[in-house]
Amino acid sequence: MDSLHLRAGTVTFAAAALAMAGLGAAAVALRGDRATRLAVASIAGAVLIWATTAAFAASVDDPAAALALIRIGNAPIAWVGPSLLLLLLSVSGRIDGNRAVLVIAAVVAAVSTVIALVTPLNERDVQATSFGYYGVAGALHVVHVGQLAVWGAIGQLLSRRGQRSMRDRARVLSIRAASLLVVLALLASGDLLVEYQLVGLVPIAWLPVTLAGVGGAYVLWRTNQLRNESIDVPAVVELVAAVIGAGAVVAIASATRGTEADRPFALAAMTAPVPVIVWLIGRALRQRGPVAPIGDDAERALLEFADAVQAASDEHEVAGGFAELVQDQLGAGTVRVWRATGESFTCCLTGEPPPPPLDARVRAWMVANRAPLFSGDIATLRLGGLRALVEAYVAAHDAEVVVPLVDREALVGLSTISIADGRGIAPESRALIAEAAQVTAQAMTFTALRKDAMARAETAREVEVAEAVQGARAVGAVAIEVGSWRLGVCYRPAAKVASDVWTWAALPGGDALLVVGDVVGRGVSAALVSSAVVGAVEAAAAVLGARLTPEALLALLDETVVAVAGPGAALGAFAVIVGGGRARWAAAGHRGGYRVRPREGERRADIHALTARGNALGDPARVIGSGEAPFADGDALVLVSDGAIDVADAHGQCWGERRLLRALRTWMPADDRAAEELVAAAVAHGGEGVALPDDVVVMVARPRALADA
Repeated sequence: MDSLHLRAGTVTFAAAALAMAGLGAAAVALRGDRATRLAVASIAGAVLIWATTAAFAASVDDPAAALALIRIGNAPIAWVGPSLLLLLLSVSGRIDGNRAVLVIAAVVAAVSTVIALVTPLNERDVQATSFGYYGVAGALHVVHVGQLAVWGAIGQLLSRRGQRSMRDRARVLSIRAASLLVVLALLASGDLLVEYQLVGLVPIAWLPVTLAGVGGAYVLWRTNQLRNESIDVPAVVELVAAVIGAGAVVAIASATRGTEADRPFALAAMTAPVPVIVWLIGRALRQRGPVAPIGDDAERALLEFADAVQAASDEHEVAGGFAELVQDQLGAGTVRVWRATGESFTCCLTGEPPPPPLDARVRAWMVANRAPLFSGDIATLRLGGLRALVEAYVAAHDAEVVVPLVDREALVGLSTISIADGRGIAPESRALIAEAAQVTAQAMTFTALRKDAMARAETAREVEVAEAVQGARAVGAVAIEVGSWRLGVCYRPAAKVASDVWTWAALPGGDALLVVGDVVGRGVSAALVSSAVVGAVEAAAAVLGARLTPEALLALLDETVVAVAGPGAALGAFAVIVGGGRARWAAAGHRGGYRVRPREGERRADIHALTARGNALGDPARVIGSGEAPFADGDALVLVSDGAIDVADAHGQCWGERRLLRALRTWMPADDRAAEELVAAAVAHGGEGVALPDDVVVMVARPRALADA
């Protein structure tokens, strides 16, 4: 191959090689779906090798050299078929259910490539044409090249099966281009007639290959523009480094030709550092920290939105803020927001009808997935058996983005975003939508809870006198069942209107929520706060259910106290959820409770204090402490108000913590009168006729099975 001649085949196949090089470069440089980029790059690489070797084979005068080049170039052609299959499945979103087909195609192509390299069954000889030397097909050449048609046709069938109309113009363009690529591949296969010497025509495969390269590069660029995606700079640098490295290897091989270094081991030693250097460059680029996905202006807008929704009075204000943010930052044409009300949805903005019915399986997937659903990406998501349901639901909205609003493992709302000109959404804008959706979901949950709490507080304000609020409470002892627990409560009111808070709620799974607290101050204001707090607890338990935590409840009560009584109000509070073999609690300026565990065979018990540090609710520097402890079947939970500890005798000596603990160690909560007995012990310390300075409340909870025994 010492002399090369410029012939028609040299020019035409070189043009095809340049077109494929451009296609491969576009696949590497332009951001987009990884599977699509991989498929296009694989096609470009295989055809580039074929076109380059064909150009050299057409330029040489040595038939043996031409045959060697043609065999090398034809070997990777088998990979074009599986690559076409991958491309079609990728752009249509059918990879999930057809991975086995892809594996089979790859195995067949690998076997065919090996046979083409080491045997004459693919290319047995060369023939002289006006274009230069061209191959003469062997027995298996039609099988080797025919894989383009076979896997391309299979890809067409699999990709079109159950295909729905798409709103994303970029994906529609990709699907059409992929189908056209299959047609061009079939036209290129027409050279089989020349290679089998059935006709005396000149090779024409270079023409559809050139068209495919130029057209494919344009489609990649156009889809990149439609989706507002950018250049993959690290990939471009890696590509440039690889080209330079390949050039360096060729230069070294050429420079050492005919010298002592022109031996396999010596040449390998000299060229080995080149790919290592290229690999190190690529690795360093990929390990660099990612650029912040949200720009400074968008980040400021997002922070302003988050601050604004904290003061929102209802979900309509939250939805309006979200819509304004998205429209300002994305130029969106229409933003719709719905609030979840059970299994249905209510529009928060314009009074439009509810969204299409949401299948329970799709709802569960949305909660688990959480991320916004971009219509152009649905085809590439791994959805398994849910693909048809998710695609149908997104298509029914006729929008670029469907945004699940998820908070605390629940779908609290839904939004859709439509872009005026149908263009795609840039990566930084996608990040903005995701973060704004999270803020919106949390704000919707909070406003719903606060709205309910405020409604109950408003009801409390309508009470004519605070004594009526106090009189509504059950004076004396009561025994009720809360979930799988038996609760005994005893209450003795103070001489003047006091402000103790105590309430309970049954949670899913049999758990019990108990809350005690003491408002700093007395009179009408304190009683109203007490009533509002009780309402807020009931609302939180009803809305959040099993997702409610003691810390989250006290955080909500902090907002309630400030909303009802204004800044400066204070409420010492303790909330505990007991069930499932454990007790979880949170405290804010409250003394806490006790776990009473009887000793087997003795009339004594071990006491474990349930305490945590924290500031009273209403304090601007809010601190809420928390804790957790195991809870056995025989244990009892005892909550005692400060009023019981502070009962004083005629000499001013309080009943105190020590007497309480002594009573708990020697007292066994054997029946529903346990709370009443503890209150009686505290009141007895003060003596008959002594007015109580504060409300006295005792709550005792035991497992229902133990209480019934």
